[in-house]
Amino acid sequence: MSIVRIQGKSPWVMLCLLIATVLTVMGGEAHAALQCYDCHGTRNDLDVRPLDYSFRNPSGGGFAGNHRTHMGNGAAQAACATCHPGSAGYTASHRN
Repeated sequence: MSIVRIQGKSPWVMLCLLIATVLTVMGGEAHAALQCYDCHGTRNDLDVRPLDYSFRNPSGGGFAGNHRTHMGNGAAQAACATCHPGSAGYTASHRN
C-alpha cells in the first residue's frame, strides 16, 4: 500500500477547500423564480386564475371556487386581493 503524496499541490488543495467553504457559508438560501401562474393558473397565457374544481386538485392545479367565471382572462396577481386580502404581497413561499 502506498501513501499518496500531495507535495507541491498542498496550496491548491487548500485554495479549493477555502473556496468551497466560502461558497457554502456565503451562499445563502436558494429560491426558485416562481410566478403565480406556475402553481395557480396556466402558463400558456400567463393567467393567474386557478382552474376551477370542486376540490383542491394538486395534480391538475385546481382549486375550489369560481375563479375562471368571475375574473377576466389574463388576470394579474392584484385581482386576487378582492377575495383574498393580502395576496398582493404573497411570495412563492405562501401556503394558503
